[in-house]
Amino acid sequence: MTLVLDIPEQKVRQAEAVAQAEGKTLQQVLEEFVDGLAQQGTQSTWENLSNRLPDIAELKESDIEAEIKTVRADRRKHTQAE
Repeated sequence: MTLVLDIPEQKVRQAEAVAQAEGKTLQQVLEEFVDGLAQQGTQSTWENLSNRLPDIAELKESDIEAEIKTVRADRRKHTQAE
């Protein structure tokens, strides 16, 4: 399998330096990185973040809409006061 990545040259140089410092090839370091990603499971980034921040209440779409309306109303009041 071939994987094509669009990685900035600076990042490639950093990865090469890490590989060299560890006595490995760039390919070995990248394979280890990909293996690490695979071990994280199939959870989405959002699920991973949610699991790390369990103290944040889950927002419903209606909660978000209400917050947007409140912020817009506050902004209008502030703009009219000026």
